[in-house]
Amino acid sequence: MATFRDDLIRTCFEARRDVTWWERVEPQLRDRGLDPASITGYRQAWNDQVEKTDWVPWQKEAQRFSNAVLEEMRTNHFDRLDVVMFRLMRDKAASEREKLQQILNGTLDNEAKPPEHSRDQGREM
Repeated sequence: MATFRDDLIRTCFEARRDVTWWERVEPQLRDRGLDPASITGYRQAWNDQVEKTDWVPWQKEAQRFSNAVLEEMRTNHFDRLDVVMFRLMRDKAASEREKLQQILNGTLDNEAKPPEHSRDQGREM
């Protein structure tokens, strides 16, 4: 049965992993133009790799810290995640506003409006 400390160590590990993902890895994948489904696959692979390489060393490192220090670390990681999530939501909302404005202006994807045909076209005057 896991103790409070075990749960705290695990939560710190996962929060730090998530911060690294959202601050470093995910933006690089998004900048490369990957679609959300592909990014989800990379996320699972990332989690698996971090679990294999970092979990045991983190458990050893965490032994040096008191519960109070671990709680502070966890809180700091969660605060950073909140900031990252807020930025993502803000950027998404800005993107949606821009897309709506383009639709309203008729300039979405730089599409030109089709030429209007005159009713008089083909008639001799």
